[in-house]
Amino acid sequence: MENILQVVGYKNAGKTTIIEQLLDLFTATGYRVSTIKHHGHGGTPTGNTDSDRFSRLGAQGSLVEGDGHIHLYAQRSKWSLDELIQIHTIVSKPTLILVEGWKHGPYRKIVLLRTEADIPLLQLENICCALIHEQVQIHSGDWPFPIFSVANQKEYQSYLMRNVKKGVVQSNDSINKRSN
Repeated sequence: MENILQVVGYKNAGKTTIIEQLLDLFTATGYRVSTIKHHGHGGTPTGNTDSDRFSRLGAQGSLVEGDGHIHLYAQRSKWSLDELIQIHTIVSKPTLILVEGWKHGPYRKIVLLRTEADIPLLQLENICCALIHEQVQIHSGDWPFPIFSVANQKEYQSYLMRNVKKGVVQSNDSINKRSN
């Protein structure tokens, strides 16, 4: 899997909104897109499904299939981002994976800044660009990546589309293989 793009930021920065926009953009242009979301608010994600009932009864995993769709439930003490990417790669064979969260993951990142208190996020590794809300005052020339206003959706989406097409947005393993 070559194209993996993380969207990171603190709570209420707009990560889910950006993922939805990118999902729409890339699927409309023929990409097979999968998403992975980190449930970073603590606790176990809950719902009211058969898989949840099976889990309460002790099942470590559950898979439901219908009309070519599957819902997978699997329980372990912890999942790494790479393991989740491997699962998606096998199950849905995407050409692009959008990851919401995992600030310290090794993949290219879009960093969202809601307030100036979020600026330390610009020290994360593998940033491909930053998206800032209007109240954030930052000079874009101070950083080795472009900074866009979240209000300028067309500009940052064009930048991301160009970079995904060129294969610039990819996993570190792919980058290392190509540079050797």
